[in-house]
Amino acid sequence: IQRVDSIGNMLWTANGVQLTEDAGADIWQAYPRLCSDNEGGAIVAWVDQRDSDYDCYAQRVDGSGVARWTANGVPVCVAEESCDEIALVAGPDKSAILIWEDFRSGVGKDIYTQQLDSLGIAQWDENGIALCLAANSQYDPRAVTDNAGGAIVTWYDERVFGDPDIYAHRITHQGDIAATLLQGFFASCRDEAVFIEWTLSELDPGTRFTVYRAVLPGNDYYPLPEDNISREGLTFSYRDGDCSPGSTYSYQVEVESRGVKRFLFRTDPITPPAAEFVLHQNYPNPFNPSTTISYYLPEKCRVTLRIYDSAGREVCRLLDGFQEAGPRSLTWAGMNGCGEPVQSGVYYYSLTAGKETRSRKMLLLR
Repeated sequence: IQRVDSIGNMLWTANGVQLTEDAGADIWQAYPRLCSDNEGGAIVAWVDQRDSDYDCYAQRVDGSGVARWTANGVPVCVAEESCDEIALVAGPDKSAILIWEDFRSGVGKDIYTQQLDSLGIAQWDENGIALCLAANSQYDPRAVTDNAGGAIVTWYDERVFGDPDIYAHRITHQGDIAATLLQGFFASCRDEAVFIEWTLSELDPGTRFTVYRAVLPGNDYYPLPEDNISREGLTFSYRDGDCSPGSTYSYQVEVESRGVKRFLFRTDPITPPAAEFVLHQNYPNPFNPSTTISYYLPEKCRVTLRIYDSAGREVCRLLDGFQEAGPRSLTWAGMNGCGEPVQSGVYYYSLTAGKETRSRKMLLLR
């Protein structure tokens, strides 16, 4: 490899920097491909026969022509009868995504991919993850960045009657394959909830979706209840009513079809607007023997919740202390401050949060 400046001067060792050494007669490294490491150097990948097979190796060369990874390159894929035509996409922080046509199935060619970090360490499954395992052959991959640390990959595909067509996939920075049946999606806030909506181009029988949520700035996504998903034709909607106004969330949706689960999409950060202090009607009402009182605090503050009888006398105090912002609830079991049951009748509950007070009426029926 050689670096040439803008007027044609050779900047590194005369006749180039050697990346691999001859491993013996009839052993070769060939078909090099490269991309920038975004630090003034390059990441190079090639087909390698050092193990009497067709493997994929890679090396990073810095801006001074010094190889930064293991001598003679790091193995990207050494599966039996694996690698041929290679494509590379530069990633963030001196990383790269490699894509190649792969022979390991023994029946035609498939498309595999792997990500290497700045140290040349593989980030996904050993010997890469399958990007396409369709019937017949897929070959000659090409790739561009998705501008989010992942790649968009195209290839020739002979799955239909052995006729070459053009197919594409997107692979994310995390190694998730974005399903191509997705037509669009968006997230919005309304009615004190977050709604995630997406539309597909087609739908197999028995297809299932899983919605995940992360509280930002964290990166841990947790599954949400599936029964909040509704459908109208090929458009699906998920209502997340268990979110705190003022907090920021990201949502991720996976689709499972024919026993295969795939990443579908991930939303941009969304922040439900901070709500005002709210005291909800107790439930159930009328009640016997207990009822739940729910409310929302827009900020951390001192909270006092009192129960009064119809004459305005304090029956008990359920809470007197500080609470964090967010939805809260307490249960009143129809007892006075001494733990004795009170009689049937109309009662009032009064909630003071900071400098604000709200009150509502409830009915106890013994």
